[in-house]
Amino acid sequence: MQNLDEAVRVMAKTQLNRDLRRNEVRAIVEFLNQLTGEFPEQTMPRLPPTVNTTLIE
Repeated sequence: MQNLDEAVRVMAKTQLNRDLRRNEVRAIVEFLNQLTGEFPEQTMPRLPPTVNTTLIE
């Protein structure tokens, strides 16, 4: 996405099947821009070992 407005529009359409009005997009973007804090560290889950197999063929 080029900007947050576009991301909000696309997500509303794909996840909610809704076309948001300009003022709805603006309100959501304004809300999101007010969020503060540190982004938590993200770690990838570790899958359990699979004996005698490989993911590469």
